[in-house]
Amino acid sequence: MARIPTRTRIKQTGVYSAARFSLADPLKLIVGGRFSSYEIDDAVGNSSVHYKKSGEFTPYAGLIYDIDETYSAYVSYTRIFNPQTDYRDSNGNVLTPAKGKTKEIGLKGEYLDKRLNASVALFETELDNAAQIVAGTYTPGGAQAYQGSDGTKSRGVELDLQGELVPGWNLYAGIAHFTAQSADGERLNSQIPRTTAQLFTTYQLPGAWNPLTLGGGVKWQSRFYQAPNTGTSSLGGEQGSYALVSLMGRYAITQQTSVALNVNNLFDKKYALQKGDFDTVGYGAPRNLMVTLDYRY
Repeated sequence: MARIPTRTRIKQTGVYSAARFSLADPLKLIVGGRFSSYEIDDAVGNSSVHYKKSGEFTPYAGLIYDIDETYSAYVSYTRIFNPQTDYRDSNGNVLTPAKGKTKEIGLKGEYLDKRLNASVALFETELDNAAQIVAGTYTPGGAQAYQGSDGTKSRGVELDLQGELVPGWNLYAGIAHFTAQSADGERLNSQIPRTTAQLFTTYQLPGAWNPLTLGGGVKWQSRFYQAPNTGTSSLGGEQGSYALVSLMGRYAITQQTSVALNVNNLFDKKYALQKGDFDTVGYGAPRNLMVTLDYRY
């Protein structure tokens, strides 16, 4: 195999600031932004790329309206400047940063004397120069090649519930769903599950058993697939939806010291994490146990 000399130098700096204003008693404004500087010198064989952007400003703005003591609504807008150092084109050069914007609207609620919080959010993200697979095209080193694609768009919804139901009993539940498509309306990122959900709860026992906390949870995700003859994959493949169950126990030896036992993938589910290059498959971890000793001072 021929050796291909590669030299990549990346410089990144940034500064961020934010401010919060009360426009009226129920209405608040949050504004902020980041100034980024990004420079890359990339040489692969006889191909080279030099890209420099100084003082790239990505603003953020959000409005929060307190409807009453329980509910508040918000809307936000954010610009995006995202370096893509993990993706290379057919010449082997790193892709230049993706740029875009995200808009979000949501509703939040506080219950049980603010011990329990719930939220629902809708978002839309638009990106230019987003990395996309170029089918049947490889880098000089034989890896999958990518190219920047303009006009990509994703939309989604997120629901979240977390907090303390009663003293000692904590709960977290969440579900998220998104869609993604190119400027031509073609489905993108089919290798990423469109819907994910999780539920986890812990309970600290009362009385003499108070040092002991028990918990468990489940994570679920929808199917994902890779079509045949996509990138370096000729066969393609699909992973059906699946759920992983976990258990935990934690015992407080002293106020500063605790020991915990976690059991992950309790039912030893076999599942694929992703399809790799040249029809390889990466599988998730089988059932495993982890013991942790924690000391705080």
